[in-house]
Amino acid sequence: MNVDKKENIFILHSLNGDTLNIWGQDIKENFNKQNIEVILPQFPIRADSSYEKFRDILIEYLNNGSLNENSIVICHSIGNAYFIRFCKEMEYIPKAYIAVAPGAVYNIPGNRNDYTVKVKAQAYCKQEQLDFIKNKIKNKYCFYSDESELKEKMFKKFIEDTDSKGIYLKYYNHFDGYHRIYKIPELTKLINEILKNKLGECKMFNVNHVAISVIDNKETIEFYKKFGFKEFKKWKAEDESIKIDMLKLNNTVLEIFCYKEYTKLPETAKSIATDLPVIGTKHFALGVENIDQAKEFVIKNEIAKDIEIKVGRLGKPYFFIKDPNGILVEIIENS
Repeated sequence: MNVDKKENIFILHSLNGDTLNIWGQDIKENFNKQNIEVILPQFPIRADSSYEKFRDILIEYLNNGSLNENSIVICHSIGNAYFIRFCKEMEYIPKAYIAVAPGAVYNIPGNRNDYTVKVKAQAYCKQEQLDFIKNKIKNKYCFYSDESELKEKMFKKFIEDTDSKGIYLKYYNHFDGYHRIYKIPELTKLINEILKNKLGECKMFNVNHVAISVIDNKETIEFYKKFGFKEFKKWKAEDESIKIDMLKLNNTVLEIFCYKEYTKLPETAKSIATDLPVIGTKHFALGVENIDQAKEFVIKNEIAKDIEIKVGRLGKPYFFIKDPNGILVEIIENS
């Protein structure tokens, strides 16, 4: 199978195909401007719709490399049921899967008595297929709206069964042509965020602060103030053997340590040419919103094992891990 792994967007339409002529077109126009290919396959619609026909068309895209591991796949209505079954059967894992008003995933009683009954019956998903989505696809989202109380329960069940991030939008109903949904700005925003973050990268962490050790803290503070840094917190030991000053510039925090008894900066650190080849730093910190969740993440991903959360002198919970070089990296809870 020839797969070029090109990043693109796939939109799988609803039962009547209206997705292609409403917000599907808006997505295509928006992202074509960014040189991101948007593919909108035409599947059989209404009474001619079936999983087998859907699968055969998608296999063609899979074989020619258009549908690949870097594809962002967006499914509308019954397209979700078909896509879930396809993923399990073909063991296909996209970079991201976005469900929009997922329909025909479950056998939900309805009041219609036409071709839709038969079409939906052949589309329903099995638990093992939902489990595949839940366990294999990392980035999953579900857009839903205020269709009915029964469908809201179904959407929430879908979100739980697939472990997706639920995104509720009021007044969008089924996101269809009947309700004139020609644009979904929140969907466009999500796709942009996914593309910007290169999909799949962890968004839990941010750079929290940089630490330096100095000879004279007052002189150093005045120096950095020239660049716009402002003091916002400080601490010192009773015997003044250690002083800590915190400076901030926008979202950048500089932590300044000043010891009475200190070791001079090595000569090699005084020049870029001699300092860059030397492994080491004071430490840098990754900030998180919840320190306990960060600890769980680090252990689960086998980054470190024995972790002890402590509360620092400035009142923030933290813990340290080591990188492959033995350099200390601090994980600290944000303000």
